Amino acid sequence: MATTTDLLTVSLLVEQNPAEVTGVPFFLRADEQIRKAVLAAVAAILSERPDVRVEWVSSSIVPLDGKPAVGRCAVCNCWVYDAENVTDQTPTRISCGAVVDGRYRCDEHLPHGHPLCFAGRGYDGPVPDAEV
Repeated sequence: MATTTDLLTVSLLVEQNPAEVTGVPFFLRADEQIRKAVLAAVAAILSERPDVRVEWVSSSIVPLDGKPAVGRCAVCNCWVYDAENVTDQTPTRISCGAVVDGRYRCDEHLPHGHPLCFAGRGYDGPVPDAEV
């Protein structure tokens, strides 16, 4: 069975006392059960914080398959968008990257000298052969 991939952007409104600092981990998935699980998990993590109120605000799904200037990094397989060829249809809330020698590369796996390589470090490691 073929798979499809969607990018889900979730916004939660978390009200808390600014003097209190806490990390809030979020695991994002696209269906109603996961929305409920995320909300329950955050509520459980913050259950000892009566000053915190968590409320679901919104979610959206953006299909990645077939979108222009979007693909998987040839090295690590993460989803990237080609920052050099973005259109108004390109989802950009995924890793930034570019196409090198006809293959997508994330910013951490772009070669030395590429203007978008992460922190100017560049990547000299192997790039797996394309799947046929």
